[in-house]
Amino acid sequence: MLLALPAQAGPVEDQVAAMRDRHAKIEARVASARARMLDVPLGRAEVDLTVGKMALDTASLLSTMREDPKRVQEWLDKAKASLDQAWLETMRSRTVEARGLFLDAGSMPKTAQGVKDLVEKLYQAHFNMLIPEVFRRGYTLYPSRYTDRDPEFAGISQDLLGVMVTEAHRRGMEVHPWVWAFRVKSPGFGDPVISKMPALAARSAKTTEPRFLSPADPRSREWLYGLLDELTDRYDLDGLLLDYIRYDEETPDDWISQTSFSFDYNARHGMFPTWPLKPYSQEWMEYQLWREQQVNTTVQTIAQRLKAKNPNFQISASTFRGEKYARLNKMQHWRHWSNNAWIDFTTSMLYTSKTSDLNTWIGWETDNWTRTNLLYPILGPLRMQDVLGETLDQVEFLDEKNQPGVLIFALAHLKPGLLEALAAGPFRRPAMTPHRYLIHGVRRTLVELDNEYLGPIQSDGSVEDAASVAVLRAELKKVEQSLPLHTAPYWQNSSLIARLDDIKALGREMAKNRSLSAYVAEEVAHRLDYAEALTRANAQRVTATRYVPSTLPPVGPLPDPKEVRD
Repeated sequence: MLLALPAQAGPVEDQVAAMRDRHAKIEARVASARARMLDVPLGRAEVDLTVGKMALDTASLLSTMREDPKRVQEWLDKAKASLDQAWLETMRSRTVEARGLFLDAGSMPKTAQGVKDLVEKLYQAHFNMLIPEVFRRGYTLYPSRYTDRDPEFAGISQDLLGVMVTEAHRRGMEVHPWVWAFRVKSPGFGDPVISKMPALAARSAKTTEPRFLSPADPRSREWLYGLLDELTDRYDLDGLLLDYIRYDEETPDDWISQTSFSFDYNARHGMFPTWPLKPYSQEWMEYQLWREQQVNTTVQTIAQRLKAKNPNFQISASTFRGEKYARLNKMQHWRHWSNNAWIDFTTSMLYTSKTSDLNTWIGWETDNWTRTNLLYPILGPLRMQDVLGETLDQVEFLDEKNQPGVLIFALAHLKPGLLEALAAGPFRRPAMTPHRYLIHGVRRTLVELDNEYLGPIQSDGSVEDAASVAVLRAELKKVEQSLPLHTAPYWQNSSLIARLDDIKALGREMAKNRSLSAYVAEEVAHRLDYAEALTRANAQRVTATRYVPSTLPPVGPLPDPKEVRD
């Protein structure tokens, strides 16, 4: 009889086996969340885990009985949906972190109602930063006196950026326009800038079609300053994200740079340099630092001009990973910008499908986890195979590593279901951005730890846990009450870190004495580590009051381009 025949291996059987493995992993996650007493919808996760197991068992039985594969697949799909939901429900959701989305101009709605609908959709997913592409390929999203309007928006009478800013601010969301700085052309898309200012193009004997303005010409920089002044005067913006704030890697030795550097070199040394420069020679090193300085000056001046109008205006830059590659190939020294508080946070492009790559690259960007400035990694679904799963894995990894935010590139690469998954998992709760007032973020993190995590444990936990948790909460409240509600600079950072360390030590001592769950002590320590990371970022910011000189660039062969390019 057919039912007596042994099941044969095939695609459905393989799916059942894979789903059983997934169930085991999610069951372990639920058990871990229960042990740590996480402030997540654990009851719902346990129900979804049970429902997923029942659906999986049904699919397995039907497969064994040689039922219609479509019916088996239906039950497998039900199992996956429930198990995925349980996974999302066991993810932490912080209430202090940046959650941004790049809105590429090509994907942005072209009507006011479309913009309103998009802002509402992202608000419902609990994003708190919108990064619309307002200047690309030399064109602006809006009418400008500095260049032509983007052809995709040329026939639109409505002020779509104005609509976005208004709708975002109504919902408490920030708008940080994304601006191509020195790159003003993409082949095949017209030439609205270089055609009008050909003498400013970054070109050399090897250049076939210039794409950048030369950062070495003061007129290039003045043109950019004017464009940014126009943008920030016209709109009530929260910040600005600078892209292509660097040299063109295809023309790093443009004629303007060579000529200007030669005159500067002659003024200092009484002679002109000998071209081509010998790699790693004194002349070469001076030229490297001289070109970096052209970009440094641009970032410094932008910061000074825009913060003179609004001291709380946030400036960020999209940067290349790997200091050697970024500096030697792009003349992009963001560490120097951060050390001098010319940028408020950096956003390194870390596009990968592998969380292991993300771990390696963040290690690079944080100088082996020693830097204290704010870093918001940019994740790239465009490089992912399983966009939902890999994005969520990487967002959770950033939480584990106490990174204070995540930016996603971009609207064009979102897959169906990703916004909903973020809203059900790591973005479950609304969050404040940390960058504007870091100590407010520290205070909110401690309040969340106190009331939303430890509070329920004190109410529902064992007698021993409740007593120890009460002591921890009392210590936390002392720290909370000592933190200011005003926005003046906060200087007691070392003292604050020491007090947080004392609370971590207290929790660990309680765990050692078995008066507190070791899992709870570990969770408390993790969240206090995050508060300390924000405090260290605040310390770095408030102490950046004197000019910090640049450093010599790392020399030697560049890394494998596959390791560093987006």
